Amino acid sequence: MCEEVGPCKKGAPAPRRLEEIFRQELPYPRGTVFASFLPGASALSFGGWADTSEGRRTFDLRLWDILYGRDDEDLRRSSRICGTTALAVSPHGLYVANAGWPDMPACVHVWGLDPPVEIFHDGFLGRPVQTMVFSPGGTLLAAATCEGVMVYEVPSGKATALSPEGCGDFDESVFRDLAFSPDGRVLMASHCGLGPKNSPACGNIGAAPSVPSAEGRGPTSELWRIDPRGGAHLAPPLRLDKPAGRVAFLDGSRVLLGDDDGSLSMIDGTTGTLLASGDNHGCPITAMVLDAGRHLVATGAKDGTIALSNARDCKPFALGAHGAGILALAFGPAGLLFSAGEDMTIATWSL
Repeated sequence: MCEEVGPCKKGAPAPRRLEEIFRQELPYPRGTVFASFLPGASALSFGGWADTSEGRRTFDLRLWDILYGRDDEDLRRSSRICGTTALAVSPHGLYVANAGWPDMPACVHVWGLDPPVEIFHDGFLGRPVQTMVFSPGGTLLAAATCEGVMVYEVPSGKATALSPEGCGDFDESVFRDLAFSPDGRVLMASHCGLGPKNSPACGNIGAAPSVPSAEGRGPTSELWRIDPRGGAHLAPPLRLDKPAGRVAFLDGSRVLLGDDDGSLSMIDGTTGTLLASGDNHGCPITAMVLDAGRHLVATGAKDGTIALSNARDCKPFALGAHGAGILALAFGPAGLLFSAGEDMTIATWSL
């Protein structure tokens, strides 16, 4: 279990507790699950696997209707051909994408939600997908493996391989997160190189990379800024002094980072200059969501803690918690925050 969230710096007001309004229990076993809310937190899409008494059990892609508390059986029946190692929902809520089970040939599937139907799939990836994201307009899907980044046009499925300069000195990299700029012209990728060429690091799917000792091979943490349609670096990679984590654009120039040390920071996306920082959690941040209009950012961590912060200074002012790690977060209507945890519950919080 990770450490509990530490106190704010001396002189700062103590964060208040988030008010929990309602909590739903999902009727599924706990396991390694990937989840993403649909826009407005109307539903939760998720998939993954769990180790049960009958052996390892895969989750088909699921869509849980939060308002009515029920499963979308049509999508589950349609998606049984592909398990889940990564998941993304388009900003307009028309598509959901999941990447294939690592014991099978790696694949990417994109599904329409109304009605549930497969839009396209790519079953020829060489390595498992680690993270995915749709562009702001939902017309592009970026998917990262340890060999680089693929970008798909939606709905045609036309694919372009983006491997600008490969992975530098590292053949094996863990991509932690991908994010498009608000105008969709920049794709930012956070990744950690876990060893020299030919070292086995691709197997670390969906988890924070371990940090080698200082006397050994240190992790290479970088932020890549890539042209999503051409594949070229738009600027030299930004080298970080700690393992890269979650990433989101606050606007066209400022970038928020949710890091493995539990901190939330804001940097200049061009120079890497640190603009603000807050100690929000005691262990790795596993989920982050931004409401740019209200300058709010919510972060969730491996220990189940949730922090609501002002995006301008990255300092937490409200806290909540699940009984296990946080899978996904979403701002909903009427000043609500929704969270999904590895304890297989969905919580609704008043801001």
